[in-house]
Amino acid sequence: MNVKCCTQAMSRTVATAINVMAYSETTVEINGNIISMEKEATETAKLLEFFDQLFDSFNSDGTSAKSLKKPIQKNSKHFEFWGEAVEILENMRYSKGTKTFRPPCLNNCIQTIKNFKLLFNLLDNAGFKRIFTRQFNQDPLENFLGN
Repeated sequence: MNVKCCTQAMSRTVATAINVMAYSETTVEINGNIISMEKEATETAKLLEFFDQLFDSFNSDGTSAKSLKKPIQKNSKHFEFWGEAVEILENMRYSKGTKTFRPPCLNNCIQTIKNFKLLFNLLDNAGFKRIFTRQFNQDPLENFLGN
């Protein structure tokens, strides 16, 4: 899946729409089919909100009012959120039929969090006061490497 499509699907906006439909018991007609959501759909909304925040924390650019899209600084909310995120990711499992498993992407997210913490500490000790995590994502790296 394209990263942009993934982040749009796993967004706060989609989570809000799910919550509205589930809590209000609203139905929608699409192509002649009546669609509704059960209250349990709110758990999916919580998951989408979590990943929205995680993506924001990995994509800070300093132009957003969202606290996790601001640069990492000594007392930024990133560190508290990342502590909670690691715990959530470590306990997350996927199931297929009777089997449960942990896809490598969960461990990779945990490692990314740990690496951003380490990088901030190293750069802070060198005199840097903030990090824009967006500078570490794929687009700037592809532009820099000429891909």
